[in-house]
Amino acid sequence: MLADIEKYVIQGRMDSAFIYPLLKHDYPDQPIYKKDLYNAVYQFCQKNNPGDTDASQMLELLIKWKDFDPLWIVKLRLDPISKKLKSLLWMSPTQRELYNKYNDITIIDTTYNTNRFQMMLCIMAVIDNNYKSRIVAFAIIDDETLNTYQWLFDAILTETGISPKVIFTDSDPSMIQSIKEIYPDTKHLLSVKYLSDILYINKESWTIPWIHKKFTTGAQSTQRIESINKHIYDKVDRATSLCDLLLSIKDHVKNEKHFEYFELE
Repeated sequence: MLADIEKYVIQGRMDSAFIYPLLKHDYPDQPIYKKDLYNAVYQFCQKNNPGDTDASQMLELLIKWKDFDPLWIVKLRLDPISKKLKSLLWMSPTQRELYNKYNDITIIDTTYNTNRFQMMLCIMAVIDNNYKSRIVAFAIIDDETLNTYQWLFDAILTETGISPKVIFTDSDPSMIQSIKEIYPDTKHLLSVKYLSDILYINKESWTIPWIHKKFTTGAQSTQRIESINKHIYDKVDRATSLCDLLLSIKDHVKNEKHFEYFELE
């Protein structure tokens, strides 16, 4: 019977509600207890998808913080079939306050190899009145498709109601397109360092000619946020669990002294 349950879970992607009547049909003379079936299904799910436990623990920790302070923003996106975590966004109350106050210039960057499940870490930062880079949002995403970035930016817009005046990004086409769709009134600028990598048709997104026409606090690239990424990256690697990644990020943000590293370029 256990072999059948494992087959239904792994190959059929069924839960206990679907498996129970099948087992009753196949084993009419054996008692089948729903609690035991549920436990067996759970064990096979964890065995087949070890990342699910870590993702659940990470989400549980974020929900705990949100229960303590409802001003936390925690949004997740699951695969509709497997129910595996695809994207997770979080903003602390302090970060929400910063974003509400300093949203003229937003810088977005994505980094890799920060956890054992190879989910990418996306960081959003703003520049405050002291020309310091301040982190206002984090997200982990499993890909860089248009759908993923649409979900991410739509979630931020829905939760905060804020459209930045200027957004700096790298040359990722999906990110650029999603910004145009979600923030139609926002000026997108391409980081200086990426202009030599592609032939970008829309010259209005080139940074250098346009920083004199838009208020950008002197920013010309995503280098500010890449510095933040490096400080986080130095503490984690591809063997880090999602929970440990979350705690490392929390410690990094909590330590206000790290702002001294991010001087005006």
